[in-house]
Amino acid sequence: MHSDYTYHEELYLMPDKTTVILSQSWSSIAEPERLLLEKILGAVRLSLDAVRVLHQPAFDMSALSPLPSKLMYFGPAVNGLAQYEVIQTDQSSVVMAGGLSELQPDAAAKKKLWESLRKMYGI
Repeated sequence: MHSDYTYHEELYLMPDKTTVILSQSWSSIAEPERLLLEKILGAVRLSLDAVRVLHQPAFDMSALSPLPSKLMYFGPAVNGLAQYEVIQTDQSSVVMAGGLSELQPDAAAKKKLWESLRKMYGI
């Protein structure tokens, strides 16, 4: 039997991790904001261990390689991109939200975030 392949094992594509981008450095995030992030991730059946957390003072998706299939951004609003809505690109689904410290006391924003995450994760 002739084959053009050296190895005959099946290869599996591992799903990429959801990426969480924070505009603040992890060391500057207070405990209440960390707990909020854990609750947000838990609501979509994720944990801090199951996501890739990055710090970007200004949102820059072009700096990501490879592009994640799902991305959450917590920070200042970005011109031209809607917050609390699922933004679909060719390779990624993105949800933009305010910073964790602004989100903490804002029940209406948390509700909008939950609705957009439900859509992105099909919950």
